[in-house]
Amino acid sequence: MNLPAYIRLTRPPNSLMMFFAVIVGMVVSDSYVPSPETIILTLATSYGLTSSSMILNDYFDREVDAVNNPSRPIPSGLVSPSSALTLSFITAGLGLSSALLTSLPCFTLALTAYSVAAAYNWRLKKTGFLGNMAVSFTVVAPF
Repeated sequence: MNLPAYIRLTRPPNSLMMFFAVIVGMVVSDSYVPSPETIILTLATSYGLTSSSMILNDYFDREVDAVNNPSRPIPSGLVSPSSALTLSFITAGLGLSSALLTSLPCFTLALTAYSVAAAYNWRLKKTGFLGNMAVSFTVVAPF
């Protein structure tokens, strides 16, 4: 197992940006500093769901990436497609479990946003307007 390749699949910069976006949204909307427990759950939720979505994107785009970006972990053979899919399910489970531990409204929003992101990766990215709406929704959801 090539651990750096698996970590690269999660796209840490993107996943951490989502974490910071959620924290900013919490502070702006509630005007309070979140507790350490809330920060940990927020990190697990945002990182888990964002990384799962990024992994799904790489999984569904593996044939395109083989031509356009062959150094990515899946087309380069560092991570098998089935292993990537397994990691995506694990990180989604982490994110959704953490969201549920946070609150039912958090879980509902997280599940909705993740479902839209998964649908985008699977089919909606090829639909034009619907794909653009899906991306817009998932970008705005943390705020």
